Amino acid sequence: MAPLASGGQFTNLCSRVRLPDDVSMGFAIDGLLKVPLTRLDVFNSHLQGLSRFDESKLPKQVTLSYYLSATRNNTITLHHAAFTKEQDPTRYTFWSFSWVCVMLFEGGILPFESC
Repeated sequence: MAPLASGGQFTNLCSRVRLPDDVSMGFAIDGLLKVPLTRLDVFNSHLQGLSRFDESKLPKQVTLSYYLSATRNNTITLHHAAFTKEQDPTRYTFWSFSWVCVMLFEGGILPFESC
């Protein structure tokens, strides 16, 4: 892996394959080094269609990502959000009030009424 990732080589690889760093890393490991990757449903990327993501699976996720732009948003819809978009404009970011309440409530740490 060192020849592919050290000394600026990883940046060059990303530029050469014209893919984001996370996808380029997968390409390097699986495609170039021929080490098969394991698919896990607890890692999520902004490249997925997140609008169809099952909200009930959120507490078990290891990674989440999102994408916001002037023309298109790729986000997870929180149907049971503790706050409205007006109350929590950060609700699509990882550390939003709504997201923290979902995590704390689902984890049994905080009663939902507290959110």
